[in-house]
Amino acid sequence: MREQGGEQLKEPTNVIIFDTTLRDGVQSPDASANKENALYIAESLAEAGTDVIEAGFPGSSRGNFATVRNIADKVNGPIIAAFARTLPEDIEQAGRALEPAGDRARINVCAPVSDLHIKERLGMGRKSLLELAVKSTKQAKEHTHDVEFSFEDSTRADLEFLKKTVLAVANTGATTMMLPDTVGAMLPREYSERLLAVREELDSQGFKDVVIAAHCHNDLGQSVMNSVDALRFGGAEQVEVTIGGVGERNGNTPLELVVGNIAVQPELGLRTNVDPLKLRNLTHSVAPRALGVRVAETQPFIGRKSYVHGSGMHQDGVIKDEGTFKNFPSSTFGFDKPFEFKINDQSGKAGVRYELSRLNVNVGDDELLRVTEAVKDLSTNEDRNLGHNDLEKLASGVTGEKMEDKFNLETFSFSGDTEGICEATLTINGQKKTVKSEGGVVDAAKQVMQFIVGFEFDIGGWHVDDLEEGSDAAVRIFATVKHNGYEIDTHAKSKVSERAGVEALMHAVNVIDRAEERVQKAEAKKAA
Repeated sequence: MREQGGEQLKEPTNVIIFDTTLRDGVQSPDASANKENALYIAESLAEAGTDVIEAGFPGSSRGNFATVRNIADKVNGPIIAAFARTLPEDIEQAGRALEPAGDRARINVCAPVSDLHIKERLGMGRKSLLELAVKSTKQAKEHTHDVEFSFEDSTRADLEFLKKTVLAVANTGATTMMLPDTVGAMLPREYSERLLAVREELDSQGFKDVVIAAHCHNDLGQSVMNSVDALRFGGAEQVEVTIGGVGERNGNTPLELVVGNIAVQPELGLRTNVDPLKLRNLTHSVAPRALGVRVAETQPFIGRKSYVHGSGMHQDGVIKDEGTFKNFPSSTFGFDKPFEFKINDQSGKAGVRYELSRLNVNVGDDELLRVTEAVKDLSTNEDRNLGHNDLEKLASGVTGEKMEDKFNLETFSFSGDTEGICEATLTINGQKKTVKSEGGVVDAAKQVMQFIVGFEFDIGGWHVDDLEEGSDAAVRIFATVKHNGYEIDTHAKSKVSERAGVEALMHAVNVIDRAEERVQKAEAKKAA
């Protein structure tokens, strides 16, 4: 027990995180993972602290069997689960695939329990289904002590039949009962009440150690609320999730949203073994690389745009106190900055001053007002966010500061071969250099620039906007360049996308150079 404010609080209840990205998640038409990528996903999930990893469905194909066996052999720590229908050959394949996992193996046997599925899909009656569930559980127990039974479409099943089937497989030795909301048919309170009814039935029959698992789909947009409520009020101890919520139709419950909610809301009385600092990598690096899917930048907790403010009121507020427009610190999820700003026609003086200070540009109150008005006019006229190159130029127009580019692009050319090698040749300030790179055109151009300008930088963001169509087609490329504590947003427009990209990088390099020069001048003036 913990004491707080003179009151005794219960220790948080540990939640078992069961990740089914590699089974339920890859059923999405947009997701796939070969043997190597599946191993990478499983290793990443294990490193993050996931308790159970459902590695796949061995009975579906030879390839899936090999994938599950590879994960069972090479991934240490979590329980490794394999999915099986109530078919003897499925269960046998699952058991064989899981052999390398030893006592960390779990077979997840699945059968429908709603009359709709039993009668229309399987063509049998309740009695036959019940007998099949018991028989399948017995077979699975021959392979592993840890058997999960999934009662497909449990939220549309007759509750009394559901409880009867749960007790039957519990008597046979199943250790986890997964009650999925297969088509997202229920709202949170209804789902929790159903799970609690099953929990109470198990407890009354002496099965208090049997785990109830929540598994929710997002057809009604309720998967996260259903899952969290099931943990709080429905007696569930395990929650089943996928990276980014990937899955069939509208997807599954997102791993990062369940863990995120639990991490920032201690009042839930829950905890997990998953490290919140690992969630960004899983969703924005692992998922795109290994699954071929991208998670929105607006995804709560881990989306970059979760901490980006465009409103002048918001910018002013978070400068004064980060908590004004966020009830948890961004550092909880590994962000090194408490917030970011987008400068546009909605921004105010506080946000403009803040961004100018990052460039070491100091302005008085009257000058700030004029710069802010200029920012609003330009953003409105061009209907876009402004980059630091825009902001610096507008400020110089007010303050009279001379603004010259130290580095000037004179010529450029690009080429590529069938092996994926890109070659970039740039002439900057009369110096010509060629670099070949496997990283593509942008990386080759970056290497040339770094050599000529004399300092290294990272590209933290890259976005392309198509501006026109037809013969006058043009693109505007927005780039974020990082160097020595500076994080500079710039852009450039051209009919040739490669040129727009190079010029956006050149703008950033020059903005950084001038920002550093301002510091040097200020220090020299102070020393004098």
